[in-house]
Amino acid sequence: MRRLQGGYVWPLTALAVVAILFVAAAVPIWPEWLLAIVRSKKQFFTTLLDGFTLAGLYFIVASGFTLIFGLIRNLNLAHGSLYLLGAYVGYEAAEASGSWILAVAAAFAVVAVAGLVLQFFVFRQIQDQPMRQVLASIGISIVAADLMLANWGGTTYQFAVP
Repeated sequence: MRRLQGGYVWPLTALAVVAILFVAAAVPIWPEWLLAIVRSKKQFFTTLLDGFTLAGLYFIVASGFTLIFGLIRNLNLAHGSLYLLGAYVGYEAAEASGSWILAVAAAFAVVAVAGLVLQFFVFRQIQDQPMRQVLASIGISIVAADLMLANWGGTTYQFAVP
C-alpha cells in the first residue's frame, strides 16, 4: 500500500480513466439518464478529446515558460505571443505551400529567430533585473499581439486536417 501512495497514484488514475473510456465506448447503448446528461456519445467523446488537446497545448506553453525561467533565469512573459506568431506563420505557410510539415518548419524557424532576437537585444541587457524583465516582456507581448491583430485580424483560421 505504501507504493500506491508514493509514486503510482497518477499512472493508476490515468489507467483507470482510459479503461473507463474504453468501456464506455464499447457499450453500444447508453442508458437514458446518461444520454440526458451528455446528449450524444459522439459529442461526449469529441469534447473529451478536444479537452485533452487543449490541455496538451496549455502544457506546452507552460513548460516553455518553466524551461526559460528555470534554465536562463529569464522572466519572459512574451512567450504566449511567440506561440501565437508561430501559429499564424504556420497557417500562412500551410496555405502557401500546401504542406503541413513545411508549415511546422517555417513556424519553428520564425519563432526561434524571434526568440533569439529578443534574447540578444532585449533580455540580455536586463539580465539581473527581474522587474524590468517582466515589464519589458509584457510590453513586447502587448505590442506583438496588437501587430498580429492588425495584420491577421481577429477572425479564427482553420486548415484541413493533415
